Amino acid sequence: MSKIKLKTIKYYDYHELVKAVETKSGRKVRDWSGRQGGLVRGRQDFWLYILDNLFIDVYNGSIKEFSPKEELANEKLKGIKENLWVQEILEYFIQVFEENNLPDSVKIMIKW
Repeated sequence: MSKIKLKTIKYYDYHELVKAVETKSGRKVRDWSGRQGGLVRGRQDFWLYILDNLFIDVYNGSIKEFSPKEELANEKLKGIKENLWVQEILEYFIQVFEENNLPDSVKIMIKW
């Protein structure tokens, strides 16, 4: 019988990526429009966008594949004017990926 081997998964921390985007942009991804506080209509919350559009079944400690370039291309294809803010955020993620020599697609851990 062969020995069972321990496997490891390499990932980036979602919150570290977000912090880099927020530092670069000078804005909060949870309140891109700057309307602050609560569930204000039109707040432009990227986290809520992610839950509704990118990742299925997110839980504390989940690891997901994230490709801002691919997501940006998908958003542009949709052509939804109200989601231009999503494209802006994804462009900042792309810049952060490039500045840190990350591949176009990475595994990220989402924890809270």
